[in-house]
Amino acid sequence: MTSNDRMRTVYGNAYGDQDEERGIRDASYDPPTEAVDREPQKEASKDFSSGQIVILIARWLLIGAGFLITLWSPEEKYLDPIKITLIFLFGLAVANFYLHAQLLMKRPVRALIVYAASAVDIAVVTIIIAAFGSGLNDPLFVFYYPALLALALVFPLAVTCSFTVGLMLVYVLVGLSLRPDAAELQVLVARMISLVAVAAVGATYQFIERRRHANASSTHVPARTTPLVEAREDLYYGQVVIIIARWALILAGIVVSLWSAKSIADVSVPVMLMGVLMAMNFYLHGRYLVNQPVNAKMVYLSSFADIVIVTLIVLFWTQGKGPGIHSPLFVFLYPALLSFALVFPPRITALFSAVTLLSYVGVVLVGSGMPDVNAQKTLVERLITLAATAGLGTYFWRIQRNRRRVAQTAHDGLLDEVAVFTDGR
Repeated sequence: MTSNDRMRTVYGNAYGDQDEERGIRDASYDPPTEAVDREPQKEASKDFSSGQIVILIARWLLIGAGFLITLWSPEEKYLDPIKITLIFLFGLAVANFYLHAQLLMKRPVRALIVYAASAVDIAVVTIIIAAFGSGLNDPLFVFYYPALLALALVFPLAVTCSFTVGLMLVYVLVGLSLRPDAAELQVLVARMISLVAVAAVGATYQFIERRRHANASSTHVPARTTPLVEAREDLYYGQVVIIIARWALILAGIVVSLWSAKSIADVSVPVMLMGVLMAMNFYLHGRYLVNQPVNAKMVYLSSFADIVIVTLIVLFWTQGKGPGIHSPLFVFLYPALLSFALVFPPRITALFSAVTLLSYVGVVLVGSGMPDVNAQKTLVERLITLAATAGLGTYFWRIQRNRRRVAQTAHDGLLDEVAVFTDGR
C-alpha cells in the first residue's frame, strides 16, 4: 500500500467520502519520504519574517491585559508596585509600536532587536511578579505562556531553548521562597513542565512547517492541492504536537502525584487518570511512528479527553491548595489548547477553545466560587491568556497555510510556463 493509499484509508472517513461528488477525488497527497530542505537558511529567514506579527500581537496582549488588571480595584498598599508596573507597560507599548510600525512599512528589523524585545517581555513579567512580592502565589505568571509560545513558533531552536531555560531560572529566583516546602516545589515543577511543553510544541510545529514549506517548493509535491488535501496534511503532520502536549501532562501528573501522596488514597485517582491518558497516548504515538496516524475524529476525542481529565484534576486533585480557582494544575490547559490550535482550522479551534474555557469557568464556580475581587482578577487573567494561547496558535496556523498556498501558486505558475514552452516547441 502506498503512502497515498494510507492517507485515503486513514483520513477518508474523517474528512468525508464525498470527494468524488465534489470533483476532487483525484486530488491526492503523497507524503514525501524525505525532507526536502535545500535552502534551510532561506526557509528559516522566511519563518522569522512571517512570524514576527505573532510576537507583536502577544506583546500587545500583555500590555492591554496588564493595564486592565493593574487598574482593576487596586489596593493602596500596592501603590509602588503599581507605579513600577505602569512605567514598564508604557515603555513596552512605545517599543512595540515602533516594531509594529517597522513591520507595517515592510522594513526589516534585525534579529537581535527582536530577541532583545522578547527578553524584555519576559523580564517585565518577572519584575512585576518580584515587585508585588507574592512569589509563586502571584497569578501574573500566566503571561509567560503567550510570550513563550510566540517566540517558540518564530525563533530558531537554539534561541528558543535559551529563552526557555532563562525564563525558568529567573522565575525560580523570584518565585521560590528562601526555604521552600514540598508543596511549593511541586507547584513549581508542574509550572516548569507546562512551560517546557508549550515551548516544545511551538518549536516542533515550526520544524514541521519548515519541512512542509520546503516540500511545497519542490517538484516532489503534486502540482495542485485542494482544501481537503491541505486538511489531511495538517492532520497527518501536526498531530504529533498534540501527542507531545499530552506526554507533558502525563509526566507532570505522575511526578506530582507520587511526590505529594501521603496515603494510598492520594495515589489511586491521579494514577488512574494518568493511566488512561498514557494508554491512549501509547496507541496514538505508536500509530504515528509507524506512519499510520489516526483520523480526525479520534484526535478530536483524545483532545476532549485531555480537557476532561485536566478539569477533573482541577476539581478533585487540589494539591492542598483547594479546588477550583485555587488548584495550580490548570496550567496544562495551555499546551493542550496550543497544540490543538496548530492542527485544526480556526472554526474548529474556536469551538474547542470555547468549550475548554467554559468548562474551566464551570469547574471554578463549582469548586471554589469567586469569593473576592482578587479571585475574579485571577480568573480573568487565566481566561485571557488561555484564549490568547489558542488565538495565537490558530493565527500562526493561518499564516503558515497562506505561505504554503503562495508557494504552491508560484510552483503551479512555473509548471504552466514550462508546459507552454514545451508545447510551443
